[in-house]
Amino acid sequence: MNAAIYEIRPAMPEDAALVPAIEQSAGDLFRSHPDLAWIADGDVQSEQRHIDLIAHGAAWVALDADGFPVAFLNGELIGRSFHIWEMSVHRDHQRQGLGSKLVGHAYDYALAKGYLALTLTTFRQVDWNDVFYSRLGFQLVEGGQLSDKLSQILADEATAGLPAGRRCAMVMPVVEQPI
Repeated sequence: MNAAIYEIRPAMPEDAALVPAIEQSAGDLFRSHPDLAWIADGDVQSEQRHIDLIAHGAAWVALDADGFPVAFLNGELIGRSFHIWEMSVHRDHQRQGLGSKLVGHAYDYALAKGYLALTLTTFRQVDWNDVFYSRLGFQLVEGGQLSDKLSQILADEATAGLPAGRRCAMVMPVVEQPI
């Protein structure tokens, strides 16, 4: 399959029970990084967190040919930017262009709302994380360039047990030209 075969639509409350399994499946990729393999067995966003982001943020799901959710992206407005909290593609549907297509939906949403940028935090030196987002046009933000909010998100992630040295923040300006 390729991304054109999948339908992307706004997430609905009934999707919230299904998307944690997508995130868990996507996390299996971390088993290929010995120092990050533990993430594959770690916690994912709760069903309640998904419900909250569907209601008060923005979220999309990608549906397979049978209409079943196989990927999602969610986030919310932070400052003047749309912050992507999570984007996951079920392992059976990876490398089909779904991640790029979901980020494109988030970009279009941010543009329509007049937001200045897309932001996210992710792992450094992981092909399907910082490398993937760099290919889409995200830029690494470090040190004094970090907003207070992105600094706080990274600090919260470290407190939650994510390795601070492997995490980074990234930003993509929202302009009138699509990604």
